Amino acid sequence: MKNLNTHTPPFIVAPARELYDLSMLEEMDDAEYLHEMLAILLREAPKDLKEMKEALLVGNIDLVCQKAHKLKSSAGIIQAEKLVTIVDDIEVMGKNGATFNQLLCFIDNAALEYSCIEKALKIHLPELK
Repeated sequence: MKNLNTHTPPFIVAPARELYDLSMLEEMDDAEYLHEMLAILLREAPKDLKEMKEALLVGNIDLVCQKAHKLKSSAGIIQAEKLVTIVDDIEVMGKNGATFNQLLCFIDNAALEYSCIEKALKIHLPELK
């Protein structure tokens, strides 16, 4: 008999409307600009998250806060409210003396949320004209 507990379910991407809202960018009615903004986000956000975690690991909380602030702006452009909230919390917590473990947990949560957004955007991007 096969053990059903060894099967890992596939990753499920939340509906885009739960992750972000492109209406602000779409209102500009400039598909090229929309694609450019999304390309920048998809290129820069993973770097920012990686640098944020690396900064935390070496104790550079100022850089953690700077990267969180930058990512908050990027996430705000696509109205990714959950990600905006998480990185805002990182920035505030960093400035208020949060512990390493608290910040690490929030950075990991931000990376997980961004991963969901990235997957959904990559599915949605070809549909944008």
